[in-house]
Amino acid sequence: MNITLEKRTADSVRTYFEKAKRPEIKQVLPQKAKTVEEALADYEQTLLPDAQSFGQTVYVDGKYVGDVWCYCIDMDDEPNCMLSFCIFELEYWNKGIATTAVKNLFRVFALYTM
Repeated sequence: MNITLEKRTADSVRTYFEKAKRPEIKQVLPQKAKTVEEALADYEQTLLPDAQSFGQTVYVDGKYVGDVWCYCIDMDDEPNCMLSFCIFELEYWNKGIATTAVKNLFRVFALYTM
């Protein structure tokens, strides 16, 4: 199983928004955005130079299956943030995909904080 992180796009935000409406996902991951337009506006904020969130899409063998991101990024005094992830394709749950995605995201952050 090849797990990779890719750049988020407006199209991936739309897909994520629709897939995250599933009851199994809403039960464990509340969504701030109530409309796809709100989700896209939030995504646009992540593209700004002073963005306080950063996310990547999660692919397994070339298939988009979820997202992983950090938000509420605060680099003052002691850097910190909150981490969130969602594998929205249920057949990929409990296979270590989110664990690998989070590790890979931390590797990306390590490149920028050294």
